[in-house]
Amino acid sequence: MRSERRYELLEKSRHERHRTVRRALRDTTQLPGMPSRRVLIGLLVAGVGLTLLVTLNQPVAKPLGLAKSCTTPAVALSSVTTGAGSSVRYAVTGPAAGTYIITVDAKTARVQGDGAVVTPTGAVAVAVHQGLKGCLAGGTVPSTVSTDAQEVELFRDGRQVAAKKLPN
Repeated sequence: MRSERRYELLEKSRHERHRTVRRALRDTTQLPGMPSRRVLIGLLVAGVGLTLLVTLNQPVAKPLGLAKSCTTPAVALSSVTTGAGSSVRYAVTGPAAGTYIITVDAKTARVQGDGAVVTPTGAVAVAVHQGLKGCLAGGTVPSTVSTDAQEVELFRDGRQVAAKKLPN
């Protein structure tokens, strides 16, 4: 009877030591006043995500040398030529509200669904922007635009407001 009691006490003590060791291995960062490892990893991931969100959400400042204007619409082009698989970058500025359509060699443009309808035949709608966040936007004129294209036009709410010659 006495030996059974002693065995139970020893077994209980052994289980308690194992439980303490397992807990210590599981929470290695558990120091007084420190949050657990899971909380620290969660905070780190949230911080990285927030940093990426803020970085990717910033409007491009003065793209292609185009001064930001929230009153006068304008378009600027990079100096890279079209053809041979290269693309021309464009930048647009203007009032934040409105629908902006960037076209190549178009006389008229209007929004239809998610895209735009342009005339004459052979004209290309490059992009449609529903407003300009921070009064700026940008993109590229695809390299598939023929080398004989002449102008990139900017339409705002169906009216042509600016145009630039494509570089040769």
